[in-house]
Amino acid sequence: MGYAPLCRNLFLMEFFDLASLISRLVSEIEEVLGVRVFLPKGLKVEIVSGCPFARGRYDPLRRIITLCDNRWCRKTFIHEFFHATSYLLVGL
Repeated sequence: MGYAPLCRNLFLMEFFDLASLISRLVSEIEEVLGVRVFLPKGLKVEIVSGCPFARGRYDPLRRIITLCDNRWCRKTFIHEFFHATSYLLVGL
């Protein structure tokens, strides 16, 4: 087993499913930034092991946020979430 960031462990303990996590992030971002958040239809989140990339990534064509096993934390998820909600990707 590898090192898991403390913020990841504390963050995951609050949630039993990713749907509630996404819903909470949408409301927090809208409240804090004062902007509407529009999720791409069919957005999926997967957690995989053995990633060739650092902590996470967003695939706009497949509409999937991929998080690396023990290397991602709340900041990583929010970063990839912003990619998914980017106005530059509307219509893909």
